[in-house]
Amino acid sequence: MAAPGMQHMGMGALWFLGGSAVTAISASAGGKTVLVTFGAIIIGAGQFLYGLMVYAGRSRSPLDRFMPDANEDIKALARAMIWSGEIEGPLDDAKITRVQSILKDVTGLEYGLEPIRDMAAAIRSEPQQTIHYLASMDFAPETKRMILRGCTIVMAADGGWGKARHDILVSMATALQTSPQDFDAAIDGILVPTGA
Repeated sequence: MAAPGMQHMGMGALWFLGGSAVTAISASAGGKTVLVTFGAIIIGAGQFLYGLMVYAGRSRSPLDRFMPDANEDIKALARAMIWSGEIEGPLDDAKITRVQSILKDVTGLEYGLEPIRDMAAAIRSEPQQTIHYLASMDFAPETKRMILRGCTIVMAADGGWGKARHDILVSMATALQTSPQDFDAAIDGILVPTGA
């Protein structure tokens, strides 16, 4: 998927260059009449500038500089895991290890301790809450399950689970518009009762 504004820039450039070419060819023909295609040139330039403004103003993830080649699904996974892991305080080594492991499983890339901490700092400084970010996106069902599953694994890294953590996960599932069946499938097998 092209970045927002790129299609307008491409079409605008085509109209502008096409109109300019017709004008140049007409002028170089040596006849008394020159066909000037102001409409195509002006419309093309306007469409290109509009696309450039959209592109420049596009929403950027705070993780863009840490994960420049990752798609939006992977950035959302990383953002959600780090955010949910920090609900009760800064990420500890156990939670960072879980984030690293999941990202390596999904991307094949290794992210060090410091880059994960830097990502966490970037997410904390982001004005848009992660919950609102997740609600604004339209993820495929398998991506929603991956996000919920990753967050569950990270939040349970210390071996504990309680109502507060469950409520956070439910609020994320609600933001993602996850069905109850997908919610259950996402956390199935992760949370095992202790003492059973």
